[in-house]
Amino acid sequence: MARTRTSLVFASWLVYALLWQSAVRAEQFTLEAPNFLSSASRQQTPVWCWAAVIQSLLNYSNISISQQEVVTSVKGPEGLAMPSTASTYEFQSALVGWRTTRGGKRYSMDFALYFPGGPPASVYQRVLADKRVVILGMGRQHLVVAYKGEFSRQSQGDPNCQLVSLTYFDPLDGQSKTVKPGTPEFKSISDAWVGWAAESRRRVM
Repeated sequence: MARTRTSLVFASWLVYALLWQSAVRAEQFTLEAPNFLSSASRQQTPVWCWAAVIQSLLNYSNISISQQEVVTSVKGPEGLAMPSTASTYEFQSALVGWRTTRGGKRYSMDFALYFPGGPPASVYQRVLADKRVVILGMGRQHLVVAYKGEFSRQSQGDPNCQLVSLTYFDPLDGQSKTVKPGTPEFKSISDAWVGWAAESRRRVM
């Protein structure tokens, strides 16, 4: 009986030691799109979150464009007179293809990679490590831009990371907000788009 009790105590101690060692080895790290906030824009009407998101993405990519230009490129001049939300088709169409600003600067966007319900942690990690951002749909009612993430891993070089928290820019109030997996706010992520925007070297005259 004494030997059995000793074995159980030793086994419990071993399990505790392994768990403690695992916790000690786990490390947290931050990845973000640097200086994104300096390019982020608040929406200029209650229904232009989509235009503010596109404007912010382009400004972050060194493509200067106004929110009115974004609206006009998607909805035409009437879009300024009667502000409205963008349909899913209009928004997704605006995320892909070549366009030209009023100043003659030509640029392209390709945010065709779509994740219903939001991407896995590995996608957030890869995109943020590349200093890019993720467009998020919140409850299919509002659009924001995720630009920073906190991650954890067991050891440096471990490809299997866990998302600890995600920080996004909300164009409605111009504030940064942080959500954690498992919370109602995080679960409200309904859509995500990943991609890039870039200026053409050829200027349109």
